[in-house]
Amino acid sequence: MTLIAPERASAESPPQAEVWTEVEPGFWAGNRPGEFLGTIEEHRQGFIAFDALHRPLGVFLTLADAQKRIARPTNH
Repeated sequence: MTLIAPERASAESPPQAEVWTEVEPGFWAGNRPGEFLGTIEEHRQGFIAFDALHRPLGVFLTLADAQKRIARPTNH
């Protein structure tokens, strides 16, 4: 009889994918499992990204660019 040990999760597991939900037209909220990422508001000048503490991160031409900025880890 052969026993096979289950694989263990490595300490460097790939990051969990973020999920973006359009809460209402022109307003998105981003999450990862167990973590609120921030929000994005659509305005005439583009998409304004806010971090999890609602601090502005900038204005972006596309929703995807705003999402990337919020999801990018920062060094404090």
